[in-house]
Amino acid sequence: MAEVTEAIRVLVLPLDGPAALVPTALVAEVTAYGTPELLRGGPDWLTGFIHWRGQRVPLLSLERALGRRRALDCVGRQRSLVVLYALAREPDLPYYAVATAAPPHPTMAHEAQLSHRGRGGEPYGWGRVELDEGEVVEIPDLEGLEGALVEVLRTLEATGP
Repeated sequence: MAEVTEAIRVLVLPLDGPAALVPTALVAEVTAYGTPELLRGGPDWLTGFIHWRGQRVPLLSLERALGRRRALDCVGRQRSLVVLYALAREPDLPYYAVATAAPPHPTMAHEAQLSHRGRGGEPYGWGRVELDEGEVVEIPDLEGLEGALVEVLRTLEATGP
């Protein structure tokens, strides 16, 4: 009898360097990149904010969150924004967005196809895996990143503009 493995639909987010992988269940929308409201004085992984469906949504740099020196250089690229539902469903953070270097693409990840390749980039990398197609991608620690983001947003709110 053939072994049954669990499969999960994931979205591969092209970044500057190895791509990141997120479950499609967390994706609220993929949209065109717009000019963000830049933030000064926050952590380097918090780029600023975008306006999406009447809401002010934090915009994150996954490159910086994964410990890469360079953030995404999007000049002349077909950038996209991926708006994600927050895992914790905090009232202060229902959504956040990440910029991608190109439009993301869906794939299926089967447990048996994923090969753990070690810890991901610091500070918010959970691990690196190899997809069936041979592409090595990073899995961000979304829980840790969201927790830090909630704390930053509360601090920004308390200190004012």
